Amino acid sequence: MKLIKLAVFLIVSSLALISCSSGGGSSDDDEGISYSGNTSQATIDNTNAQRLGITSTDGGGMAVNSENAPISFRSATNHASVEDLSAKILQSMSATANRTANQTQDISATMCDQGGSASVTSSNSGNSATIRFEECRTLIDLDVFTINGRAVLTVNPNDNSFSIDYQNFTMSVAGESFTFDGTIACDSLGDNCTVSLDFVGLDDRVYRLQNVTITSTGPDSFSISARVYDPDHGYVTINGNVTYGSCDYAVPSSGSINFTGASGTYGSITFNDCDSFTVSENGNAEPAINWSDIL
Repeated sequence: MKLIKLAVFLIVSSLALISCSSGGGSSDDDEGISYSGNTSQATIDNTNAQRLGITSTDGGGMAVNSENAPISFRSATNHASVEDLSAKILQSMSATANRTANQTQDISATMCDQGGSASVTSSNSGNSATIRFEECRTLIDLDVFTINGRAVLTVNPNDNSFSIDYQNFTMSVAGESFTFDGTIACDSLGDNCTVSLDFVGLDDRVYRLQNVTITSTGPDSFSISARVYDPDHGYVTINGNVTYGSCDYAVPSSGSINFTGASGTYGSITFNDCDSFTVSENGNAEPAINWSDIL
């Protein structure tokens, strides 16, 4: 879990670094992930508490794996990995800093050291660049990540703020895979970011994640705050502390997440271990449920 979180940030931070030395940008018409579900606030009751607990788990996992990359970066213990991948992109881009609009540069040799391909294309405006990944495999912290999709960087030349638009973006490692579309917009330092991501959840439904704050509280442990949209029931606000181990389905091994809905309704999901969880709805606890029975 930590590795995917760090790897997503590597892409974000590296793109930010190249923004001063390159133009770019392009757009394809491939259909991506788009949330089309309920956008009202959910009312939590005994008929939907379990589902919204799973929604909260999905949202927390996606938050840790993608958003608030600057905080993740500051708490990361292995800065060499960040610097290494950033250097790879800078090296590949420096030779083409003055390329013409819509020129495409193959950067597979520096980005995909374990195979696959990556390329960067400039835009007419000169303020954006599109990096395309196709089965791009790269070694980070002794693990091989496979990256597919597009990451479109747009830089505001007035204040160097930037946004990353993810399109059909998938990252996989050690049997875990996360697929999402959406945007992360940050100030010039990347310290303040606004996030909206549509992603595929544990149950293969499409969810939406917004208003994310993540703080590292220990090895593979995180404090999470966010809004998560469930396609059937609407959104809940989540707050919690979770720890990730090597559980199947990429669920937390311990900790809990509280989720709140409309009219003061609330619930919580407690992660007993890798195998089971317990949901409480408006103060009423339900029997433990095995992940294997529902996923």
